[in-house]
Amino acid sequence: MLNGKIRIFVVERQELFREGLLALLARETDLEVVGTSTNGDDALRRISLTQVDVTLLDISVAYEHGGNIVHDLIQANPNSKVIALANHCSEGCVRTTLTFGIAGYALKHDSHAELMVGIRNVMQGKTYLSPSISQFVVSAYLGQRTDDTDRRLTLPDRRSKRTDRRLHSRAPGIADALTSRERQIIALIADGSKNKEIAKTLSISPKTVEKHRANLMKKLSCHSTSQLAIYALENGLLMAGFVENAQAQGAMQG
Repeated sequence: MLNGKIRIFVVERQELFREGLLALLARETDLEVVGTSTNGDDALRRISLTQVDVTLLDISVAYEHGGNIVHDLIQANPNSKVIALANHCSEGCVRTTLTFGIAGYALKHDSHAELMVGIRNVMQGKTYLSPSISQFVVSAYLGQRTDDTDRRLTLPDRRSKRTDRRLHSRAPGIADALTSRERQIIALIADGSKNKEIAKTLSISPKTVEKHRANLMKKLSCHSTSQLAIYALENGLLMAGFVENAQAQGAMQG
């Protein structure tokens, strides 16, 4: 911190939400917004040139172009903390983002006061989870038994009775129907690997990878690599060690 203020960098695609967030942050006397961005590449460039204490990161930006920028953001500013901002969450999504080194997970419908609690908690070295995330997520992350895992959390406001059409259009349980090879490939795609790299890792041809990628997009109703990556994140397909297992299996087959 400089001059006793927490230095905040905001990475958010949605202009209306971003402007509203900036106005709310400006009310806090112990916070200072030092920069904003709408995409990962620009955020990395800007953050590497300034001192940042907390980065508020739109979770959809984390997987643009199929790559995970969280690690790069932390490398660019090792002493900074990253709080993910999301519209919704699932057990797998929360667990995976935490394994990437994110210090906090906030939902966009949370109150301004609650987000301030999250920022100050991570500055104290604590891991922050939105209170809207039900206990089953926390219990699952701690390795405890739950009666129902990986359920979609609904928003506890006026929108709670509406489904997220973008994601709900993908029939529940589809992730479970993916083949072992498809799971390996979508995990590697989300990890940022290109077709040739995936082919080498799994000891298959680039054409085969491209065919699997096309099948995944059709099966999951995704229209871009970033959508595939976000789907993998939200459905727990990037659990710690999953990519490493895919790479190890590919090495054994090679």
